[in-house]
Amino acid sequence: MSTTSPVADQHVKSCCDFAATSQIIAIAICAFVIFYAIISSFRCFLGRRMETDNTLGPPEPPAGLNPTLIAALPMYRYTHQGKGDVPAPDCAICLSEVNEGEEVKLLPICMHLFHKDCIELWLEKNRTCPVCRAGVIQSPRQDLEMQ
Repeated sequence: MSTTSPVADQHVKSCCDFAATSQIIAIAICAFVIFYAIISSFRCFLGRRMETDNTLGPPEPPAGLNPTLIAALPMYRYTHQGKGDVPAPDCAICLSEVNEGEEVKLLPICMHLFHKDCIELWLEKNRTCPVCRAGVIQSPRQDLEMQ
């Protein structure tokens, strides 16, 4: 037979329930604090990384060429004379064949041929040949390397 009273047993039981409940709440709070710290650290790391990614490297040059440089590229009227059975070239921009007498531009570095209007539109937005991606004009750095 039990020597303790039912009231004392109930007090011990409620006391143990309170201790267990408070331990669970304390563990949940600790887990939340740790989770919050991890998320905050991750966000801080990503924020710093985005700042450094935006500041790395030299500033990008303007997209296309200056209109005066585009106009200075040599322009010709295409002739098929002396080319024998070689087919007429195609303009890599519009994918049409270059016909006799059409105005064309020959890029001075890579020697690729295009319709005048096609290549001028291309060069307004790009600085490279649409076929080989070579620079259309020689930069001062390339001049120094060639000497």
